[in-house]
Amino acid sequence: MLFAELAAARALVEEAGAKIDAAVARGPALSAEDRGAAAIIVYEAKLQAARAGLDVTQRVFDLMGARATSERYGFDRRWRDVRVHSLHDPLAYKAKEIGAYRLLGTFPQPSNYS
Repeated sequence: MLFAELAAARALVEEAGAKIDAAVARGPALSAEDRGAAAIIVYEAKLQAARAGLDVTQRVFDLMGARATSERYGFDRRWRDVRVHSLHDPLAYKAKEIGAYRLLGTFPQPSNYS
């Protein structure tokens, strides 16, 4: 299951990269709808990657037991890295924008978090 979560995140990241490359290639001809569609797939990739990363790193502790928390191994660093990135650009904002698009068809408006 852990590999499936990571594979889903990887697939979304690759799709988002292709969408961003296509958007950049359009240059000034990029429409608001194209920008919005690119933003949505990037948000979906970020959300899936962060959630998969948090889940996988948490399960490392579950599988390895107390020794996984030893500073000697540094496994906690991976969890902290994912957590910092998920808080720096809050996942809740991304989920809200995805929901608005999927339910109402509204694209995200450019902001400090887009």
